Amino acid sequence: MSGGASIPYHLRTAKMADRSFFVELLRRLERVRRLDDYVYASMGGYPMADHHRVHRVLGIKRLFCFDEDPKTVARQKFNKPIPDCKCAELTTEEFVSDPAYAYRRAGILDWEGQIVWLDYTRPGELGQNVEEFVRLLAACDHGDIIRITLNANERAIKGGSDKLSKAEKLARRFAWLESEVGQYIPEDAKPVDLTEIGFPALLARIIRAAAADALGNETVRPLSLVRYADGQQMFAASMIVDKGDPERPIELGKLRAWSLLSSTWSEIHPIKIAALTSRERDLVARLVPSLRPEKLASDLPFDPFDGTMSRAQIAEHFSKYQDLLRFYPDVLVVD
Repeated sequence: MSGGASIPYHLRTAKMADRSFFVELLRRLERVRRLDDYVYASMGGYPMADHHRVHRVLGIKRLFCFDEDPKTVARQKFNKPIPDCKCAELTTEEFVSDPAYAYRRAGILDWEGQIVWLDYTRPGELGQNVEEFVRLLAACDHGDIIRITLNANERAIKGGSDKLSKAEKLARRFAWLESEVGQYIPEDAKPVDLTEIGFPALLARIIRAAAADALGNETVRPLSLVRYADGQQMFAASMIVDKGDPERPIELGKLRAWSLLSSTWSEIHPIKIAALTSRERDLVARLVPSLRPEKLASDLPFDPFDGTMSRAQIAEHFSKYQDLLRFYPDVLVVD
């Protein structure tokens, strides 16, 4: 993971759920395309949690993990899910320049496609992150699946000083964005877009424009766009490269029933993870099918979101995303 995170992996419940949702997306994509002959590549971090899950759920054996820190790579080699998983000391820039070379150099000699997750965290490196994303797409083929995570905390954008008014902060932050990714910012974007909801939406439009720059309009199709927070808000976009190959058509109709599907670049799902004990989650799971969302929210003997959402918002959340409850990480009660 670029930049790492100050919160330990096992305490980042939203990140854990987001990872599970991504693997669920891949599992559903298997109904459309075989993925067992793909190579899966990501930064991974020292626990390599996504590699473990991808191998366990999908059976993918062509696993590639990289990091620029040799100490992290050493831990990856110890924690890798299978002996054939390849761990390399590489910067993201080196990897995206020629992924195929990185795979072959590590000993992965053949694959049908690639699944790549670029997991960025540093808010001050947006321009570099988007540039690397464009370079990766330029090396992609029909059917490749790409995921990018970006810091979406609008307060972390450079330029906002405490001495400035709110309008001045927004103007300074927007000016910094223009200096980083100005060529991809839509003409109608404004400083007032830099809000908790507006900034992820702007990032989605930036990613869409960058993808069009790399491969042309409508060649990269969104699969799932989400935002979540474990401290700082993050935005994650999963997409598939569709070059219109008539011999290998990509039909996404079987994904239509999934609650986290994004049919357009403007459909962003907020992931709000309640820190539930196993007992609390069992109660919610039992009540969801039998009670109306409004009744469920009012009858729960506890507030699953610790006052951050109204009862009406809780009801709406459970109604729309009830199929995702099984992915909630447990927060176990220790007596």
